[in-house]
Amino acid sequence: MNLQDTEALLQSSRHVPQSGLSFYLADLLKRLNSSETLLFIAHLCEGTVQRLELFERVLLAFLRQEDFADLIGYERVSAIYQLAAEKNNIYLQALIRRSELKEKQPLLSSEEEPRLVQQLELLTLGERREFAKGIDPQKLQMLLYDTDVIVVANLLQNRRVFEESVLKISTRRPQSAAVLKQVFCSDRWISRYPVKKALAFNPYTPKHIALGLVNFLKPAEWKFALANYRESLANEFIERAEQLLKKSR
Repeated sequence: MNLQDTEALLQSSRHVPQSGLSFYLADLLKRLNSSETLLFIAHLCEGTVQRLELFERVLLAFLRQEDFADLIGYERVSAIYQLAAEKNNIYLQALIRRSELKEKQPLLSSEEEPRLVQQLELLTLGERREFAKGIDPQKLQMLLYDTDVIVVANLLQNRRVFEESVLKISTRRPQSAAVLKQVFCSDRWISRYPVKKALAFNPYTPKHIALGLVNFLKPAEWKFALANYRESLANEFIERAEQLLKKSR
């Protein structure tokens, strides 16, 4: 099974909407054995590096899956993980693994924009969720520091919220992993390269998502990560960036 074989498999996904790709992916993977599935995942990454649209769309769907076992079952996932371990491919092992979204900080931080955070604390959750759908620029600015996923989802859908604000959410450190996942799952925003880059470089982004996003980056970003983020990003991310930068030369 080579990259061309995988591309042929993906042709049927061309007219599937992004929201339906998880069902498509589950059906496709059921027809592959464990060895073929591992190759398929590796090919999704390689095709994405080559900027092949079909590969990019399906890789996003794969990364959005909360639990890979939900797609193909726990036993299959264990077998695929073991195959990756036998091949000493720590990158694919980490990409397959899913971990719980554990918060690394309180919901609100007084270290950043304390005045806005204080205003935020005075509002009820219901008010914050409603204001996130609104038009008041001051309230929308304040809600960029909120870590309730529904508040964030409403902000991401609000046509009065622009890329600059989404980047502020995506680059904040520390940040809620659940919030960063919400940004990643937004079709509107993940299509934008600066948002992909911000999520990839944020150490609070769920690990498998950051590792998948490295394939969407350009060589300049791989080089930048190696020069500036060796201490903060996962070892698997750094190794993948090194591998891709070497191949690009």
